[in-house]
Order: sequence, then structure tokens, then C-alpha cells
Amino acid sequence: MAIVVAVTAALYESWPFEAVVGLLGRSLREPSDGDERRGRQDCAEDGMLSDAVVSLGRDLARSPELRSEIRRLADCRESGRGRAEGDLFKNLHHDLFARSWRHWGGEYYTPDWLAGRLLDAAGYRGISNGRLIDPACGSGTFLCQAVSRLVGPPPAAWSVEERRGLVRHVLDSVAGIDINPLAVWTARANLLAALRGLLDEMPDELPIVAADSILSPPPTGVFSRPFDFVVGNPPWIAWDHLPADYRNATKPLWLHYGLFSLGAAAARHGGAKKDLSMLMVYAAADRYLALGGRLAMVLPQIVFQSAGSGDGFRRFVLPDGTKLGVFRVDDYSRVRVFAASNWTCTVCIEKGRPTQFPVECYRWTPAECAETIPSTPLTHLEQGGAGCNGFGPAADGSRQVPDRGTTDDAPRPIPVEAREALLDHPSDAGPSLVVHRCQAAPVRGDAPGAPWIIQSIDSAIDLASLVGLSEYQAHLGANSGGANGIYWLRVVGKAADGVIVESVAPSKRGRAKKGERARPAAPNAARGSMVIEPDLLYPLVRWQDVDRFCLRCTDEASSRSGADGGRLAILLVQDPSTRTGIDESRLSQAFPHCYQYLAAHQAALLQRAAFRRYQAHGPYWSMYNVGPYTLSPYKVVWRRMDKIIRAVALGPCRDPLLGEKPYVPQETCVFVPCREADEAYYLAAILNSEIVGQLAAAQSIVGGKGFGTPGMFAQLNIRRFDRNNQRHQRLAFLAAEAQSQQDKREQAIREIDAIVRDEYLARARD
Repeated sequence: MAIVVAVTAALYESWPFEAVVGLLGRSLREPSDGDERRGRQDCAEDGMLSDAVVSLGRDLARSPELRSEIRRLADCRESGRGRAEGDLFKNLHHDLFARSWRHWGGEYYTPDWLAGRLLDAAGYRGISNGRLIDPACGSGTFLCQAVSRLVGPPPAAWSVEERRGLVRHVLDSVAGIDINPLAVWTARANLLAALRGLLDEMPDELPIVAADSILSPPPTGVFSRPFDFVVGNPPWIAWDHLPADYRNATKPLWLHYGLFSLGAAAARHGGAKKDLSMLMVYAAADRYLALGGRLAMVLPQIVFQSAGSGDGFRRFVLPDGTKLGVFRVDDYSRVRVFAASNWTCTVCIEKGRPTQFPVECYRWTPAECAETIPSTPLTHLEQGGAGCNGFGPAADGSRQVPDRGTTDDAPRPIPVEAREALLDHPSDAGPSLVVHRCQAAPVRGDAPGAPWIIQSIDSAIDLASLVGLSEYQAHLGANSGGANGIYWLRVVGKAADGVIVESVAPSKRGRAKKGERARPAAPNAARGSMVIEPDLLYPLVRWQDVDRFCLRCTDEASSRSGADGGRLAILLVQDPSTRTGIDESRLSQAFPHCYQYLAAHQAALLQRAAFRRYQAHGPYWSMYNVGPYTLSPYKVVWRRMDKIIRAVALGPCRDPLLGEKPYVPQETCVFVPCREADEAYYLAAILNSEIVGQLAAAQSIVGGKGFGTPGMFAQLNIRRFDRNNQRHQRLAFLAAEAQSQQDKREQAIREIDAIVRDEYLARARD
């Protein structure tokens, strides 16, 4: 904060230092009365500024080196010789605050290049009748971009009154809100920096305030009138990660905007992974956006392609019936926009018009990865820019201030100087990207809230015509609730009263996500061999074991190789019929070794978040996602969160130590129970086909949490196996051949692709 104060004071050397402090930190609780000491006192009362910080800021502001650097940057900006405009403090924020802290608060500040492109896509050019607000402004990246379009390079011959008129116009046209007071300080400083050269006198106040845009929007001043543009990058925080008091406080609004669209059972099965950004979009469009105005925001891509959790969001209608018309989406899920593993997109919406499908969608790919993907020239983008579709407020002829924005609404090309993706310190130039023109529509035309399917406009097949409900139901694998280190065991030998097992350290893919448990539930007993009854042990299938027509854990030599090998098994102490843990009296009497083993880990098992939330009524060893289908002897298994569908047909496992048992997949895998081997092979052939892979990739984020899930499987339009259908029989034969004879696999896959493609196209024609 001292640096922010010092830089601002150095920019405006003629202003008293205390006045600068007061302007940056003036409390919103009382109206400004022009008394600079009042602002300083408000800062102290809010606990935001100590005397030590003020003293340090004053000393820094007097530093000749700092003043010289500020003048150099300002001269570069005014002469156009360098890039000094924009957010001056963004990198400082990234330096001072740990990534984990920023992730907890959903604070990943937008790169300048992305903010500029989003304003272009929305059609914001700094027109005189285009008032703009960022309801989660952070350090002010979008506000700086907007001011630069409003101001431009002012002529040296402008009079004092002309400059003052432009300043008044800027302060009435650009506004920001943020819940973090530190961010508000920084955004105000950036706004003052953007106005350097125009301000002849200190303004009474700045239109950037500390408030909660969702729960307590500011009611007065520039915020009392609707805005033509609502832009920004709202916080990305999953519902489960919100503080309990904030969930309770905002829950009425989630219900009010129809964002809770699932029943309790569907929510428990993963459909409730909503994000705070969804609520921000609806609240901001409702409260701040004028009818006919445009909203443009940076969002997680899952809001468009997540089954269940985004259904309410994708209806795009406010409670009073006002439509929210999505007219453009830019998919950056293949670009590392932020220093985090997330999938980014931007959306442009007009208030008062229905969404018309298909929606224009532009998929961006790093240039170095685009050689194998057909690209669309940027000229196509310019022909289909936001200004060509008739959406949004039009510029009129009565301009009070000259328009110094861009000359059209077309997106600006991204500079090609920086080829690498953005890391922890975003580059102003941005990565070198190639664009692919696509279109988006719901996977089901009769369900406007359904996930979207996104495909290239040049696609030879209309994938949307192939979508339909499958005649099978898919299930997640067995879930230990974060205690894989307890339930996963390696069977290494035979004992008189059971089998000898050893504890296993789960792989990275095998561990439960951090958000699903309070602490890692690791074994608390000494590692080493122990005896367990084999009845409750089943061959385990992990994420990394599954491949296309291949199960990598079936090497029989490995299952007999002793300490370095052994069959990997999962301890299944769940009653599939009751969906809860086996009764304690039965477990202790029939399986005493297993009972003693679990008792040694009671504390760790009780702390599991999934157990406390869903299974607390049952024994402490209860698991999740276990039903009669789990023990089906025949099944087809694939892994979710992958880049392609990799499916394998499985029958009973014949193990010398465990006997004949069905394979049990872990929760990062998905499976369909089958009645016989041929049905499993048939399903594996369908899932591994090229056309189904394209269909899966078009309706979910490749590599994302929603890819390959049971919900997505429901839309793949897979028909039930018919033994009397010759094509079905042929697919089963080819899949069995591909799975058992590696030398014939490629030829079998080519024939599978041809058969499945013809089958889907025939259905689409019918």
C-alpha cells in the first residue's frame, strides 16, 4: 500500500501528500466534504493504513529515483514510444500475495491483452453514451483499458476547460466496485495514473468503491443509474469453497435467479459444483446493466459445458422475464491465461434479447499447438465482429466528447511477440494464438439449460444432430472419500486364514481432490504386511490402468512377483444393496482381520468430508458410489478428466490369491455394467470410435472435470446391444480382436470407425 501511495504522490507532485492518501482511501461510509484530513482519518478508523505505512509512502514518494522512473514512464505513454498505460500494480499484487491466497479468494487478475480483446468483442469504443462498470474491478485492469479508449492522446492545444470536461466525463462514465479494500486503493491509483496530464485539480472523489456487488451494491452517485456496459473478471470460487456464512447470505439470491436447478440427489452426485461467477453475472446484469446494454465477462468454460451445475445459468433469463442474449463466446480453454489449471472463456451478452442459436464461438489455440488443427483467418473474425450483429447500444451523432476509441467493433489481433503462454506474471503482449471459428448450441434443443455443444463451422457433420439419450446408464467408480491410502492394498501372498496384503501409496491421479476432505486420510498404523480376509478384496482398476482396448494391470507375472508386484486390490466394506457400510456385528464376526484393520484407522476414516456429509448415519468405514452395479462381472470402463475417450471391456478377473472377482474401478473412472462379454465389447467399440470421440469433445472441455462423466455419457446416443443386429455383432467381434491381438488393433479400429460413423449418420438422417 505504501508503494501505491508513493507512486500516486510522485505522479501528482503538486498535490499534498495527505490529500493523496485521503483520496485513495476515503471511506464510502460518509460523503466527501473536501477535507483531506477526513479521508486520512477514515483510513485509520478502517484499520487500512498505519502511521508506519504513511511514513514509508512519504519517504518513497520523495525518492529521486522513483520520481525519475515515473516521469520516464509517463513520457513514454504520452509520446507513444513505450507501453506504460494499463494496470501499474498488477505484477506487484502477484508478487506480494501467495498463489494459494489468491486462489482462495478467486483473485486472478486479468491480463491486459485479454481485457482489451473482451472490450473489443463487446463493442466498447469509448463512445459518449457508453457508461461502463466493473463490479469486481480488482486493481482496475478493465477500468484502465476503458479510460485509455475514452481519453486517447489528448492534443497539446486543449484548453483547461476542455481537459476538465473530459475528466468529468471519464469520472461519470467509468466506475468500479470490489469487495477487497486493498484492491480499491490500487484501482483508484491506477485511475489517477491513467488521467495524468488531464487533472489540473484534485477531484472530490473517485467512482471506485469498496462494497460487495452481490450483497450490498452502492446505491448513490454514479451507481444510481444503469450502465451501458458491465465488464470484468468476477471471482471464480466454487460453492463448496465459499465460507459458510457467505453461502447462507447469498443462498436466497441463488434461488431468486434460478441457479439452483437440481434436486438433492443430483446435487449430491456432483451436480452442485456451481461457481460464484455465475451469480455475479446474473446479479450484475439485473442491478447494473441498462436494457439493451452489454455484459462482457471472463468466466470458467464449465459454465457452458457442465452437465447439471450450469443448467440454471444457461437459461439466460432474469426473474422478471428479461432475456439475456448471448451473442459471442471466446473459448480460451486451450490457453493458459492465468497461473492456475483452469479453463477460461469470455462471454458477451445483451440484456433484453433472447439468445439465438447457434451462438458465435471462437476457439483460441496457442500457435505452436495449432499445426494439426484447421484455423480460421482473422479476417473472418473481422467480418463477424460484435458490431455486425445489431446487438447493443449504437453510437449516436451527438457526442459531447470526441470518440478516440477504435475505429470499429472488430477484435484486435493479438500481438505475436510473446509466444509462450502466460505464467505467474501475465505478459502485456499476450501469447501468440490462432483462432478457429465455431458455433455453439444446447445439446438438446428442447432443453435451453442443457450443456452446449461447440463445433467448427466447417465441420463435415452436424454433431448436434447426433446427440441423444443413451440407452445405458453410466456410474462413477467406488469412492473412498479421500482414504485411498487405507482402502487400497496390494495382495502379495497367501496365509492360513486369509491373504497377505501391504499398504499402497496412491498415485497422484488416485488421490481424492483436496476439497473433498478436511485433511489427507492416510493410514495411521505402521506400514508393513498384514492378513485380511479375501472376501472383501476386489481387483482395483485405477485411472492410469485404463487405455484404449487395453487394461495395463492385467500382467499375470506382475500379480505373482512378490514385494515388487502383487495384485492391487480395493477393500470394499460396503453393502451394495443398502448403500452403506456393512453392519458392524456382521463385519466383526465374519471378517475379524478386516474389522481390526479398519479400527486401527478409525480416526482417519471419521474425518473424511464425504463420510461426514453423506454417510455419517452408517458405520465409519462406509464408502460412496457403491451399488449392485459396482460388482457386475462384465463392464466397460473409461477414465474421466482425459483428453480422449479410452474405453476397455472387462470380464471377471481370475486371480490365484483372490479367486474369480469382478474388477472395481476407482472414482476417477466411469463404467457401464453389462450382461455379457459381447455387450461390453460392443460398448467399448462405440466409445473408442472416432465419431463418439468428436461428440464427446464437442460437448465438454477436453481434459476438464466434466469430460467423460456419467452425465456426458447420457448424451452420446448409444443404443442397447442387440445380438440379432449384425452390425452390433461385428463391433463386438472387432473390439474383442483389438483387445486381444495388438497386431490387428489398428485395422480393427479403422473398421469400427467406419461402422459406427455410418450407424450415427443413418440415425441422423432418420
